[in-house]
Amino acid sequence: MSTEINGWDTGVGCLYALFLWGAPDARKFPSVTKDDVLKMIPVAFCAAGAHSFSVFALSAGAVSFGQIVKVSARSRLHLPPLT
Repeated sequence: MSTEINGWDTGVGCLYALFLWGAPDARKFPSVTKDDVLKMIPVAFCAAGAHSFSVFALSAGAVSFGQIVKVSARSRLHLPPLT
């Protein structure tokens, strides 16, 4: 069940982002090169993992545990790089 929630949540978010780029007067479509996409892959992978684990934590037990996992995942994504 949690995998389904994770998939639907991510899928609807992606469709909404594409709609906002495609809708007139909503947002300008970004100009992204192949190098930009390659640079974004590690960040996208980590963000998807953090989202997946927070959804799994919400379905694993107490809601308070899930909220702690969600907060800690988001705070780790905002840390400056180590290099």
